[in-house]
Amino acid sequence: MSLRIKLTLLNLLLILVVGVTLTGYMASMQQRDLLHEKIIRAQSLLDNLIIQNKEVLILKDDFALEISARRFIKNQDILFLLVEYGNHRLFVTEEADKQYLQTIAESGQSESAFHKEPVRLLQKEMVVGDKVMGNYVLGLSLASLREKTAKTMERAALIASLLTLSFMLIALLVTRRMLRPIWDIGEFARDLGSGALGRQIEIKRKDEIGRLADVMNWMSKELLTAQNDLVQKQLLEQEFEIAQNIQQQFLPKEKIQVPNLLYETYFKPARQVGGDAFDFFQLADGKVGFMVADVAGKGVEGALGMIITITMLHTVISRGVNDPLKIMSQVNDELLTNLPGTMFVTMAFAVFDPEQGTLTLASAGHPEMYHMSADQTVNLFEENAGVPLGMVESELWETEIQQKEIRMKEGESLVIYTDGVTETFNEKGDLFGDENLTSFLDENRLLNPSEFVQALIDRLDSFRGQGDMLDDDITVLVLKHSA
Repeated sequence: MSLRIKLTLLNLLLILVVGVTLTGYMASMQQRDLLHEKIIRAQSLLDNLIIQNKEVLILKDDFALEISARRFIKNQDILFLLVEYGNHRLFVTEEADKQYLQTIAESGQSESAFHKEPVRLLQKEMVVGDKVMGNYVLGLSLASLREKTAKTMERAALIASLLTLSFMLIALLVTRRMLRPIWDIGEFARDLGSGALGRQIEIKRKDEIGRLADVMNWMSKELLTAQNDLVQKQLLEQEFEIAQNIQQQFLPKEKIQVPNLLYETYFKPARQVGGDAFDFFQLADGKVGFMVADVAGKGVEGALGMIITITMLHTVISRGVNDPLKIMSQVNDELLTNLPGTMFVTMAFAVFDPEQGTLTLASAGHPEMYHMSADQTVNLFEENAGVPLGMVESELWETEIQQKEIRMKEGESLVIYTDGVTETFNEKGDLFGDENLTSFLDENRLLNPSEFVQALIDRLDSFRGQGDMLDDDITVLVLKHSA
């Protein structure tokens, strides 16, 4: 399901909830007002009756009292009247089921279930001086109240339905307008991959989407110029150079100062760009996020995939999300819609809390992460743990992802890298591999981050042989807890 459909359905659900709530509220308010009005009117009629029948009760004139009572129940919504005076009891009603109504009157239960329609009982004593001369019980029918409330509900439901349809149309249009630029960029990227160079995409925005559009327009122009000026071999080399330049534009240029943490990064692209990248982010509550990723894809396609990945990552983090699993899950949703072709992304994400000294980690199909203390080196995740981003829906993706939290003591370090480290070849065709890497980690775990990174690069250069080209991008991130 695309992001456009999800946002539209969410807006529709919110509108329906508001509509139903508003309809119920309107009906409830009218029912309350109508009931109050009925009761006030009935009480007023009963007060007038008591005043008129004062002498009749004193004289105990049964005949006059019954005539007055029968005249009284002809008022709208009056079902019955029960008058108790002395040892006498007069019950008057024009309804067919007199026995049932008399049972209700004598039970004193308002809105009783004994009758087919709800009844509200009103009672009033007639007092002369300090003496109670009689007691009146009036049965007020609420049937008309139910009918008026039903009509109000129908009108409110009609209004709510019209509003829902209107807002649904507005939500659909707004969502389409919001997501259209991302869709256009994805189509533009596919066109570039098909060789439609020189085109320009018109997206005039000042956010990350606008920046992405500007860079892609620049890339389109550069690729067209290279294609027109160079032969096929030179064109391919130029594409790789452009892709590397684009990557450099999206990599962080300045470090974030983090209390109680030293860190160092290293990034070196190969001649054939694989799409490696790293970044760090200032998150909410003083926390800091660190990311290392690798896009499956070569040349311009790989660089383009990384640009889209970093753009989506910044967009998600700008929403205030600071949990590694939630960040990568939302980025996965975006990449499923916007990542070209069959590309996917492996990613490691770490969030450092300076106050607690903790690191929260998650891996989406990325190589191992190593936790180094003074006396041991621990692999925190199995090789290629989790599922890469952009391959499956997040509901399934989240079931395969593990998130871990470790407390970093002073002097302890975390090492994150891409597979360009372990897949470095020497002149004999041998891999540097996991065994050489863990041996290096054990020998150099006490170094500070900058010394550690330099020592690792020297070891890889020595293994590979100086002057030889890299086989793949190499990215290394080292974090060390400091006092």
